[in-house]
Amino acid sequence: MAVEWYVCIGGDQKGPLSTEELKRWLKEGRITLDTFAKQGPASPWKPLKHFLRGSDDWLNRLALLGAVLLVVEIALVILADPTTAKFIVIASGAVGLAFLLLRRGSSTPQTAR
Repeated sequence: MAVEWYVCIGGDQKGPLSTEELKRWLKEGRITLDTFAKQGPASPWKPLKHFLRGSDDWLNRLALLGAVLLVVEIALVILADPTTAKFIVIASGAVGLAFLLLRRGSSTPQTAR
């Protein structure tokens, strides 16, 4: 069964649209990734970017960069005690990895308000 899409443009609901039509509208600039959409008439409205796989990869990369920078900073500050620095580096790395895994495992996007 084909997915029916609905989009909200200027306060008006448009649809049902096929996935191909939705992609075409996105390519043509009629809608953006911030346009509210829903799959089927009874589902909740969400920004279109929530339906796209990998649309928040930049956030994961930013979190990883922040974790790496924090680890480097802590290691430099505590360089006088290598044992403590090693512990903090391992702990910070584990926390950063856990955050990324939790973010990736989250398949339920936030409901649009």
